[in-house]
Amino acid sequence: MPPDELTGLPSRGEILTRLESTLSLASQQHHPLAILYIDTDRLLSVNSTYGHLAGDAFIHHVAGVLSEHLPPHADAGRIAGDEFLLVASGLSAEEALTLAEAIRRGVESQPLHLTHQEKPVDLRVSVTIGVASYPADGPSLTAEELIRRAYDALLRGKESGGNAVVLYSAQEERDVLTGVLKREALLARFARAREEADRTHAPMAIINLDIDEFDSINRQYGRYTGDEVLRRVGRVLANNFREMGFTGRYAGDEFVVVLPDSRAETAFVLAEEVRRALEDTPIDVQVGEQKFRLTIHISGGVAEYPSDGNDWESLFRRSDEALFRAKRLGRNRICLPVSSQMVTKTSHYTQTQLEKLADLAKKTGKTEAHLLREALDDLLRKYES
Repeated sequence: MPPDELTGLPSRGEILTRLESTLSLASQQHHPLAILYIDTDRLLSVNSTYGHLAGDAFIHHVAGVLSEHLPPHADAGRIAGDEFLLVASGLSAEEALTLAEAIRRGVESQPLHLTHQEKPVDLRVSVTIGVASYPADGPSLTAEELIRRAYDALLRGKESGGNAVVLYSAQEERDVLTGVLKREALLARFARAREEADRTHAPMAIINLDIDEFDSINRQYGRYTGDEVLRRVGRVLANNFREMGFTGRYAGDEFVVVLPDSRAETAFVLAEEVRRALEDTPIDVQVGEQKFRLTIHISGGVAEYPSDGNDWESLFRRSDEALFRAKRLGRNRICLPVSSQMVTKTSHYTQTQLEKLADLAKKTGKTEAHLLREALDDLLRKYES
């Protein structure tokens, strides 16, 4: 593959191929490997103030510093506009941190010499670096998972103000009680999934789930039981959606599932299956001398990117509206967002259809998803016979 034209470094495809082969060799020979995910700080500001030639000079400068600090048995490549990946075989996490800090200081200590409005300018620039390592971050990690961990660490560095080196920590990413992602990690992964959806023009669905009557559970059975309910819900969600997406605890008893490359209807049916799985497996509760079987009910709202919202705030708001609708209709159900018109590939139903579906669900005592599955089965039988 030809090198990147601006920096002379390996291109995205080449560096990812090298990472795959290096990780495979590290696994076979049982030696460590580290990756550094490097991103420029405030490149957009540099471009808007000094022009794109200055931005290109910034990127070229970072590439030069990477080349200067590249250790033996290591590769560095440009994987996106102002993002770089360094793959270092044989480096421990501690050694990778030392290398990352040297790169950060190298970028910061060498100003860019520019001319702006016919005047010389010495521009101080910086980078933020996320570090992940194998096997410290997991003995069975794929290359994609290792990159994701380094990127998560990078985002934490950005959130703290940039110009930083951050080592990935699973403990910082996961909610201790439920084992699913913390809110910050959830939002970070959503941002990355959104970028990928934009790049591939693929849909993405989110499911906003809330435990029904959770405050009453805490009051009646105690907070220990409430914690057990949260653990059960987190475990069921993680197990059911691990292959298709990721789950986070958004607040208290509210969970969010993100399903890349999925439409709202797919998320709707999957959420309904999880709702029934929780309902069908009550947990044992003991209060004093009395023992109970506690059934867990959840309500959920589904929304689809980008048709329901083109950023987190608008998309979550739509899923929250659908969740509120589920609560209003009696809880223990999953709802789609209300849409005034049909869009391509059945991404939504009309408002009239949804209202009729809700009324029918009330009359029959069945869930909306169950009725939709019945209708689909009838349709398939009709055309398959």
